Order: sequence, then C-alpha cells, then structure tokens
Amino acid sequence: MVEAVAKFSRWLMKEPVVEHPRQTPATVQVFSGANHASFREVEVNAAGRDIINITNIQQKSFRDDTEWQNALGQILSPSGDSWDSLRACLPGTRRAHIQEITSWVSKPRPDVKTAQILIIIAAAGTGKSALAHTICQTSHHNGWLVTGFFFNQLAAHSSPASLMAAIIRGFCNISKPVRDKIAELIVKDNTLPSESILRQFNELVLPACQLLPADSTFVITIDAVDEGNHEDGAIIRFMTDCVPRLPPSFRVILTTRPDPKIDPLLVRSTPHVHVSPVL
Repeated sequence: MVEAVAKFSRWLMKEPVVEHPRQTPATVQVFSGANHASFREVEVNAAGRDIINITNIQQKSFRDDTEWQNALGQILSPSGDSWDSLRACLPGTRRAHIQEITSWVSKPRPDVKTAQILIIIAAAGTGKSALAHTICQTSHHNGWLVTGFFFNQLAAHSSPASLMAAIIRGFCNISKPVRDKIAELIVKDNTLPSESILRQFNELVLPACQLLPADSTFVITIDAVDEGNHEDGAIIRFMTDCVPRLPPSFRVILTTRPDPKIDPLLVRSTPHVHVSPVL
C-alpha cells in the first residue's frame, strides 16, 4: 500500500502544470462601465465603489403576484346566480330561438362600430331564464362568454355592484395581460373596489379593453334586468351610457319582462340595440 502511494506521488509530481488563461480581463471588459446587470432570476446593481446589491427577481415577482392577488380579491367576489347547464333548455327544444341568437352573436354588423345589445322581452313564466342559461352554455362552449349574471329581486346581494364584479371577474379570465392590468389599476387606486359601477367601468373595464385579444367575440348575458334595475336606474344607465363604449366585438344579451323602467333603453334605440321577437 505504501509503495502504491509512493508511485502515485511520483507520477503526480511528473505531471506538467497547465496554466489556463486568466478570464478576469475579458470579464472586466464585458461589464466595463456598467452599474446594473440582469441574469436569470437575479439582478446585480453597483451601489457604490465596493458595494453590490443582488436581488432575487423570482422572489420579487412572487411578492408582486401576491400584491396582485390581494388587489383582485378586493373586487372579485360577486354575489349572485351564475349560469347553470342544469337550468338550460331541454335538449332539442327552442332550436330556432337558439340558432337565431347564436347567429346574431357570431355575425357582426359592419355598420355598427360599437358593442351590440340584444333585448329579449317576454312575460313571466315564458322561459326567458332557461334560454339565458342556454345562451351562456353555448357561448361558453364557443369561447365567447365573459359572464352570465342572473338577477333575483328576492336576494339582497343581487345588485348592480355584483353585476359589475361579475363582469370584471370575467374580464380577468380572458387573459393574463387583462387580469394584470386590472390588478395594476386597483393597486394604484385602492378606492376603486368600493366605487360606483360607472367609475369601475371607466377606470377598470375600459383600460382593460385595450388588451383584449383581436378577432375574438365576447358575450355578456344578463337575465331579469327588470329585477335588477333598482330605483336609481343604474343598470339602464349602464346599458345606455357604458355598453356603447365597449368594442364592437362585444354582444350584450338581456332578458326582461315588460317594464316601464326599461323604456329609456328602447326609446334611445339605435342600430346597436336589437329587440328579439323570439319569445
């Protein structure tokens, strides 16, 4: 054993020592004059002559994501019934009605440069809600649905504010850039979650529209508008003042019983408003 170690030592001493070129000059040249550099998940900043700050970008991003989630959590808790496939029309029924509405959604009118509104007016018990659930189901399968909201006058939480929360939540589900934009706006102004639906539309929804995917169709379905249009008329004002400012890729489908409260929407009827005779 001792002899083997001695042989290995003699062999090791005979090995020539290879000097590798020093890399320092090249490295210095690469970063010459720089005070900031970014690597994968790391930022390096020269704070002074002998002081260097190193930041873990991955950890920073995680903190930002948490802040974004907290911001969205302030507004994305809508209360109200959403669409339910179990409450849709029975298979094989109302095919003509569904086909007419689907055709209206999928075939934009070139003469209309804004969002379009379809109003379905019918008496109680005629199946408007079942049709609305079916529209939501079809729109969901086609990748069109932003949100489906079902007003209920017996539920205290069924309010215009809940409708807007559902719309904003639907926007956040369209794409990550849209969701991040809305979160960014809430972080900048934390009063927005408690503001009126008109201000939320102007300061959250409209800015997010600029980031929507091109060549897509977006459907918002609102059932029982007559039950959600409270005394302040916020829902009708939303339809008359806000919806026309949405891009032409939007289709807003409303169901309602005959009600004088919706007359302003009908009186101000323009090419973007269509009253459906399907029921």
